[in-house]
Amino acid sequence: MYGRHRQVVGPALVRMFYSHICFLDRFTAGPNQYLRVTHNDGSLENIKGPITTYLNPVLHKDMTVGSRRELTSNKQHIVVFSSDTNTFNTKGGGTRQGDLEKKIISGPTTFMPEVNDRVKSFKWTSRENKFEVLNEDHTFESREFKVKTTEGAESTVKLTVELKISNIPTFVDCTDNDLHSIMMKAIQADIVEACDCKWHEIDGFMKAFTVRGKADRAFWPKFNNLNNKLEKIGAKATSIIYLGSTASADVVRRHNEVEAKAESLACEENELLRNRSKEKERQRMELENIKLQGKIAETKVEQERQRIEAQQELERVKINFKAEMKKKKDAAASEAVKSEGDETIRFLKELKSLDVDIGKLLHGAKCGVKEGGVSGLASGFNDIVRNGVIQELVIKGGEQKDDINYDFVR
Repeated sequence: MYGRHRQVVGPALVRMFYSHICFLDRFTAGPNQYLRVTHNDGSLENIKGPITTYLNPVLHKDMTVGSRRELTSNKQHIVVFSSDTNTFNTKGGGTRQGDLEKKIISGPTTFMPEVNDRVKSFKWTSRENKFEVLNEDHTFESREFKVKTTEGAESTVKLTVELKISNIPTFVDCTDNDLHSIMMKAIQADIVEACDCKWHEIDGFMKAFTVRGKADRAFWPKFNNLNNKLEKIGAKATSIIYLGSTASADVVRRHNEVEAKAESLACEENELLRNRSKEKERQRMELENIKLQGKIAETKVEQERQRIEAQQELERVKINFKAEMKKKKDAAASEAVKSEGDETIRFLKELKSLDVDIGKLLHGAKCGVKEGGVSGLASGFNDIVRNGVIQELVIKGGEQKDDINYDFVR
């Protein structure tokens, strides 16, 4: 009724007469938040939390809750543009662009923007939403790139790429700082320029083409486009890891055909090797059999030679034995003849001493002498004895002698 207003914060009991009632919206900012208040006079105010206040349409035009930026490491940065340098206090250095001053805030810190600050946001193709905190290290996993071989076949290779923003001011000043898009286009160009292999050699080519854990550009001679693009925006590659490839349907078909052909050739080669092995084994057995037969023949020849030598030795021993026995027999016969002759002479001498007529005696024994030698003579003497000649001669010669060796005569 009087054109005045008042704000009542409950709980309270208020009686209203001739008044217009408006229920207010409450806004609360936590410890890591702040309230951004737009007043009806056009001024702005950022109120650090924790705080709770109400949007009063008489005083305020708009009210929002914002979050303070948490930078947890020295590799995290935000870019802030400010139109009032007197109230802009950060860790990073700043540059002035017209009426705006650009500051790079580096962590670790907590940043709450002032009313005249605007935080730069980035939009990359690898992220759906915009982001404000810029990290130095970025990893893009399982990114796919098309590879066309010298035969015209297409395959898809997967790479994990690790990049590092080495110069934050240069990167921020670039009009095109979509790191993901720049990386994808540059690597695709490098692969297309360098690929000179066949479809079944892609794995070997990519393993030799990629580099793991080398941040120095001298180790990346094959990625010329990537090196040049990253250098212009203040970044560099630290690692490119090859994960594998996915061939097209045509490549898979040709690969299967080659695999089938290789398997068939391998089977044929294995069969040939087995046949060669069997043939070698057969030849070895035949050679061993021939050697065994030769050894058996040599053994037989040696046995026959030994038998012949033994037989010859036996014949020689027999001949020597016969010769020795003949020699002994002849010697015994000669000795016997000599003994008989000596005995005959002694006997004749005894007869002579008895005055026996030796001439008559010898005449009587002439038949024995004709038979030959002393043996014949002894035979003749035996005949004389049988005929009584000796006895008669002895009696005629004188008295009988008892010492005559009649046994000898007999």
